[in-house]
Amino acid sequence: MPDDRTRRAVIRDEALRLFADRGPESVTGRQIAEAAGVSTGLVVHHFGSKGGLRREVDEYVLAVFEAMLGELTGGAGLSCSIPVPEREP
Repeated sequence: MPDDRTRRAVIRDEALRLFADRGPESVTGRQIAEAAGVSTGLVVHHFGSKGGLRREVDEYVLAVFEAMLGELTGGAGLSCSIPVPEREP
């Protein structure tokens, strides 16, 4: 089956995988770009920096978690918003 994700989603998903495997501090932007099959410049274009990509990954994980929780609780989801802390690159 062909991969119909956008390049942005592929980069985010590969970053998530690498962060989970190695820890965010041990992964470089170049490694993320290579895993996603794109240039480092495209990663910077979409996310601005590794810190921006990290924030995007964190927000995505929270959104997925909230959606799963909502399914389990009949749509109630979380009753509060969980802020994603700012991170430096």
